[in-house]
Amino acid sequence: MDKHLHIVCHVIPWPADFGGVQDIFNCITALHGQGVRIHLHCFTKDMSASLGPLENYCEEIHLYKRKTGLLQISASIPYIVNSRRSNTLVARLQKDNYPIFVQGIHCTHLLESISNESRKIAIRLFNVETRYYKSLAKLETSFFKESYFKIEAKLLRKHESMIAKNYLLLCISDHDREFYSAQFQAMDARFLPAFTGHLESTALTGTGNYLLYQANLSVNENHSIASWMIKNIADKILIPIKIAGKNPDARLQKLAKKRVNVEIIANPTDDEMKILIAEAQIHLLPSYNNTGVKLKLLNALFTGKHCITNPAGVVGTGLEHLVHLANSDEESIQLINELQKTPFTQEDKITRSVALAQLYNDDNNAAIICDLLL
Repeated sequence: MDKHLHIVCHVIPWPADFGGVQDIFNCITALHGQGVRIHLHCFTKDMSASLGPLENYCEEIHLYKRKTGLLQISASIPYIVNSRRSNTLVARLQKDNYPIFVQGIHCTHLLESISNESRKIAIRLFNVETRYYKSLAKLETSFFKESYFKIEAKLLRKHESMIAKNYLLLCISDHDREFYSAQFQAMDARFLPAFTGHLESTALTGTGNYLLYQANLSVNENHSIASWMIKNIADKILIPIKIAGKNPDARLQKLAKKRVNVEIIANPTDDEMKILIAEAQIHLLPSYNNTGVKLKLLNALFTGKHCITNPAGVVGTGLEHLVHLANSDEESIQLINELQKTPFTQEDKITRSVALAQLYNDDNNAAIICDLLL
């Protein structure tokens, strides 16, 4: 019997060049490997964007123009939700009774028109969005952007609470699952680990000669972390720092030029990023919020050497024993100085592979989705 599944995405999951998109793309490939016939629906600002290899994994792909601008501001619906509404999408979904897998709270506007009483619906959650937006507000220097993030956080709290009480939630960390269950009295919240695209650790043994931070640098949290490294860490360590990622702004580039041991690598290709991760001696990947899971940390654990983060970066992920934890600038500096010449051994690699395979196995986790929805 054919297994059909609608997947609704807040963006086109290609190129898979940041966390949430990586999870979606790897999930699609894993579900395709399970024999699922995928009907993909994506919101986008660019209707001519490339679909890349997605066409190899999907029965059909439909794009919907995301409605942005002041007219999408609502007093009751979060902007990230209201700007992703489409009557055309709803009409397509109503043509059959296939299960629906909604990627992100962003795409839940369709639930006003489609009920889970007569069909199976699950929502993949990448963060507790209300907490994430609160953390973005705290880091924002623009009064208007700070105000937007605060308002959006309040609207998201109400919206997420309503969704939680009525739909199956598949949370990307166990910490998020506990939050939705305790704070929003979720009807059914489950931990479904991130899809990584990796089968086992492919890390190179031995030593590298630089410290790497890799992220989407246009996100204010990631920009703040990169700035912190340059200001607070760079002058107190001997190992060079490389900061790589999407769209670093002029402020960050100017700040880096003041340090002889800091290099900004703007918009590396996928192959360039893989080499940067593989050859780094240390990955310094702290987080300013304790929601979701950091796909960049998972990538580093599968393909890189030593990883340093803070408790917020791993809470609820099952990864705590695979990283070095630092709670302060001083502890980060101490760990960097200890690890800069410490070889990453074959034993380290095996330990990682065994531990990661227990939770972060794409085929096993795709089978869980099939059992729940198909």
